[in-house]
Amino acid sequence: VLEALADIGAASTLDDWATRACRHLLDMVPGVSSTYTEVNTATGRAAAIVYPDPGPAWFAQWRPFFGEHAHENPIVAHIEATGDGSAATWRDRDPERRFERTALYRGFYVPNGIRSQLAFALAMEPGEFVGFAVNRDGVDFAPSERATVELLRPQLLNLHRLVAAREAGVSGLSDARAGALGLTARQTDVVRLVVAGRTNDQIAAELGISAGTVRKHLEAIFGMLGVASRAALVARALGTDAARLG
Repeated sequence: VLEALADIGAASTLDDWATRACRHLLDMVPGVSSTYTEVNTATGRAAAIVYPDPGPAWFAQWRPFFGEHAHENPIVAHIEATGDGSAATWRDRDPERRFERTALYRGFYVPNGIRSQLAFALAMEPGEFVGFAVNRDGVDFAPSERATVELLRPQLLNLHRLVAAREAGVSGLSDARAGALGLTARQTDVVRLVVAGRTNDQIAAELGISAGTVRKHLEAIFGMLGVASRAALVARALGTDAARLG
């Protein structure tokens, strides 16, 4: 899991981030496909990244229909109504299986070999859904698989912020922020490179120190800031760690 998060966090753009996340998600929770989806149920706009990539012809064929009927997905409807983006399946949100009678299920999912789904949201605004899903041919999801994606959820949100800042050209950690966090000059150098997505070996090479010294710096920084992962460190450095998922 840590290797997967490191790879996802090394993405240079948000599209790259979503593609990497979909690939690793499908490795951890096998299925027909995994998707990153942005849906606006008020306007009918939908954007998605699918792994494995089905190609432009598939998107041209299915995007209009999916956008028109996306609101019929019971997971999306639940998130929109409650703000609860925790990991759930269609049967969790629709135990009476009414969804199976909808145009979205019959006209989109079934033709694409999808009869079960586990999805979760990263961020929600009124009328919007931004999240991931793993799609299967009807096989249910085990409790351990649900737990896995629920553990990934906050980490993916933090990595989304990191990559968004990187793509926008934001330096991440200002001198003022570093001072407020109580970081030394060398610790600031290390954290800035973590925010930039560098590995320990890359940080060591850029700073002219050993990878072991980098690890010791990170151990001290983690303890001082009360974080337990690089993603959480990035969130603290960017000042986004106060945000919480719904």
